[in-house]
Amino acid sequence: MLCFTDCFPATLLIRYDTLSLAMYRELAAHLLAVEGTHVELQWNQAENFHYQDSQIGALILQISGQTDQELVRRILDHYGTWHQEANSEQIAHN
Repeated sequence: MLCFTDCFPATLLIRYDTLSLAMYRELAAHLLAVEGTHVELQWNQAENFHYQDSQIGALILQISGQTDQELVRRILDHYGTWHQEANSEQIAHN
């Protein structure tokens, strides 16, 4: 089984380089359908606005020990290449 973390509950910061606001919202809806997940979208904090950049800076994903991690990974992979940026201690909620 693929593991994001060995510590539960866990909070992960997930980023996609080119995912639009609408696609982040769709992704969040799909992840929320998985038992044991909670999702928040974090606005892009860039000082300069660029039309090609997403309005969303990251997806904050909270998972519990009951979460089907393989299903979560398959959902994340469906939307393209993603990056896990931080653990729960490094995430600042806005």
